[in-house]
Amino acid sequence: MSKVKVEQNKFEQIVSSVMSFIADHRIKVLVVLVLIIVIAIAGVSAAVYYDKHQNNIIVQYELILDKYGKLLEEEKSEEAAAYAVEEIIKLSERARWGYIKDNGYYLAAGIQYHNKKYDEALELYTKFVEENPKSEFAPLARIQTAVVLEWLDRSDEAFEIYKQLETDLNGTKFFEQILYDLGRHHQMRGETKKAKDYYGRVISEFVGSLYEKQAKKRLMLINYADTTSK
Repeated sequence: MSKVKVEQNKFEQIVSSVMSFIADHRIKVLVVLVLIIVIAIAGVSAAVYYDKHQNNIIVQYELILDKYGKLLEEEKSEEAAAYAVEEIIKLSERARWGYIKDNGYYLAAGIQYHNKKYDEALELYTKFVEENPKSEFAPLARIQTAVVLEWLDRSDEAFEIYKQLETDLNGTKFFEQILYDLGRHHQMRGETKKAKDYYGRVISEFVGSLYEKQAKKRLMLINYADTTSK
């Protein structure tokens, strides 16, 4: 008997066994098929509902930004900020999931910061970090918290945050900024040796970056001040 004939016989035996099983367990097979169909329909329905919900939230967010922009064009910055912040927070609370749900406080904080409402921005950045410590925006929010504190003349508090971020953000894309800001703070505090150390790290570890250029300028000014003071 040829190899092809043997393989055909095996295939026929498998098909025959499957058909016999279905015939003997007709009700169970039908139940399983119905369950598969129900699960498939539920999955499709859930995906459609998710997309519809997300699209609806995004449309509402864009409408908020449109009105915010128009109010700014009319030079109604106070009204614009109050409106946008309130509506974005309300939208994030209505959303069940997604970008706006997860980042509402961060987006609202950015608007407050842009409009120089630093106390309000600080409150929103802090709340965002507390509720979303694992968010991809959490490091940015923590950095912005320090920046806002500086604008509020609370440099000592900002300095403490930068020191903590030196540990927490080591190895991330934000690390060069943290080193630079620590150098800047040490320089403001008159700790020129430590400032030089931090600026030197930025220059040696982040060649070609924006912060490397800024660190070089600050280091040059420190060295110039040292030579003229002697």
